[in-house]
Amino acid sequence: MNLNAFLVLTLSLSLYAQNLDEIMQALHQSKKVLSLESQASAKTEENSLFNTYEAPEIELGVVHAESTVESHRWTEYAVGVSQRLEHPFSSKSKNNVVSMLNGSVKQNLKHDIHVLELQTTSKYYSACMAKELNAKATILFSNQNKRLEQMYAAYKLGEVSKKDYLFYKLDILGLQKDVSRYQRAYLVELSNLEKHLDNTLVRDVECKDLVEPKRELQFNELQDHGEVKELAYQLQAANSMQSISDTNIDALGYSFGYEKEYDVDRYVFGVSMPLSFASSQKEKIQAKNLYTSTSLNESKEALHTSLQAKRKSSSLRLATYFDEYALLENEIVPLSEELVKLAEFAYISGEGSVLESITAARGYQENLLDMLKMKKEYYKEFFDLHIIADLDFGERNE
Repeated sequence: MNLNAFLVLTLSLSLYAQNLDEIMQALHQSKKVLSLESQASAKTEENSLFNTYEAPEIELGVVHAESTVESHRWTEYAVGVSQRLEHPFSSKSKNNVVSMLNGSVKQNLKHDIHVLELQTTSKYYSACMAKELNAKATILFSNQNKRLEQMYAAYKLGEVSKKDYLFYKLDILGLQKDVSRYQRAYLVELSNLEKHLDNTLVRDVECKDLVEPKRELQFNELQDHGEVKELAYQLQAANSMQSISDTNIDALGYSFGYEKEYDVDRYVFGVSMPLSFASSQKEKIQAKNLYTSTSLNESKEALHTSLQAKRKSSSLRLATYFDEYALLENEIVPLSEELVKLAEFAYISGEGSVLESITAARGYQENLLDMLKMKKEYYKEFFDLHIIADLDFGERNE
């Protein structure tokens, strides 16, 4: 199958990425990230409205009067300005509410982009492992196909039965089918990576920048987790809202104006404030803010418990994947490879049969592919754990 024939350049794909650094640069220019940044900016501006006042209102009035007793006409007019100030004596608390809400928005944006980075890196690693599986399976098929000729020759010489020959030929055909399946899997992984980026054509992945598997990861303190930080900002904002609702004066209005009535100049100034004690609204607002703070505290505790459980569960899975992969890489695959060499040498020396050589090669093939599949599963869990624990992958996690 021709890989380049499968990946067709379209107008919507304007960039090209091959290694992880280029792909990460493309991610930060993607519509997905730009959309998140725009949403965060909109929320920040919306939050800032809380610390603003309504604009003053100007009132103009003109009256034309005429006496019915005396032949006299005159004009009266008035001009005035008024404004309502919400929580005028809570500026510090209002500033803190806006600051904490905007801190929550920025933290949420940072966390969302970080998750996208880890998801993208995970897809890159998955594509790399699919590429390696495809390459190894192709080489194994080529080698096994050569051994099929040896098997056929042995069958003609009567060294192996027709049944054994046909069984081996079926194995080769099955491996050929697996090669096609691995090719398709690699193309699917590349396609998934492209769709995730939304602006990049990925023809191939370089895969020279992969980190080596490790059994354990070092975790940060839970209070440093992005989601926990976001909740902490929201909790501080809720506490400041509660302080605002506890103030004695909820609003203050003022007005001043000038009136000209016949031959009299009148200057007017007024102040107004709501009588909060005459309504249950203030109590309802206080109760709402109290419940909000309580809810956020409980959410924070629940998040701590959930993150601890998820980290532990994922860590255990990662360790088992690593142990199985390490066993395959360090012992089973090397022993299988050594057995292949010994069996081939014995066959060439006339001390072994072609069937022994082929059986050893089949075992090496299965173990090698199993090792690569396990490595692929390991990397998936590796990045899932990074996302769960909000770990920085950084400079290749060195």
